This record gives sequence, structure tokens and C-alpha cells, in this order.
Amino acid sequence: MNNVDTPWGDSDTTPPFTPGQPMAGEPANGASKGPIRVVAEAFAIGLAAAIPAGSIVGWLLYGAMASDCSGDGWCELGAAIYGLGLGVLAGCVAYVVAGVATIRRHRRAGDRLALSLIHAGLPVGLVILSQLASYISSLIS
Repeated sequence: MNNVDTPWGDSDTTPPFTPGQPMAGEPANGASKGPIRVVAEAFAIGLAAAIPAGSIVGWLLYGAMASDCSGDGWCELGAAIYGLGLGVLAGCVAYVVAGVATIRRHRRAGDRLALSLIHAGLPVGLVILSQLASYISSLIS
């Protein structure tokens, strides 16, 4: 038998995995973390990745753009705005990527999409919920 006949190795006769083996972090008895726990873990890991990534990218862009300004306040303001914008964008990308990677590690192929969409929409939902609570609080007062 040559390499063409077996896609997983030279002399192996079995694939590097066994069908039905547990995913990473999944107990061997088949029980897995609940969906709320997986999304909460993805949220925490996403925030842990987003804050440093966004801060570093924003400060680096600001520093690079403000180095040409030589005392011009408007130039420094523009550099700060661009740094803030790109830092927020980098933080959003890091949040989504880290969270989806976490969900991918804990769920099988058919169970990932809904949890990933919930993870991506969770910050927007929290902002809307906060605004709604603020509005209701202002009506009560």
C-alpha cells in the first residue's frame, strides 16, 4: 500500500482520530458544557483578547501618525481619531475570532452556528439592554 491509498500516513492503517471521540474539554461520557456556559466562556475569552489587541493597535497607529504632527493640534486629533477607530476595529475582530475559536473547540460541527451568532451579537444586545434600562429609569424618576 502506498501513500496515495491512505490519506493519513505512510504505514498507519487507522486514521489519527476515532469517530465519536470526545471533543476538547468534553467528558468521555458524552456530557458537554451547556450552551449558556459555552457562550459565557467565549464572551470572557473574547474580551480578554479584544482589550489588549485593540489598545495596542490603537496606540501604535496613534504614535505612528502623531510623530509627523510637530505641535499641530488638529493633526494630533486626527491621529487620535484614526487610532481609536482602528483600535476598536481590531478589538472587534479579536473578540469575534477568539470567541468563535472557543465555541469551535467545545462544540461539534452542527452546533456551532447559533452559538457563534449569539456570541457575535451579545455586545450589541448588552448595549441595547443598557439603553433600554436607562430609558426606563428616566421614566420612573
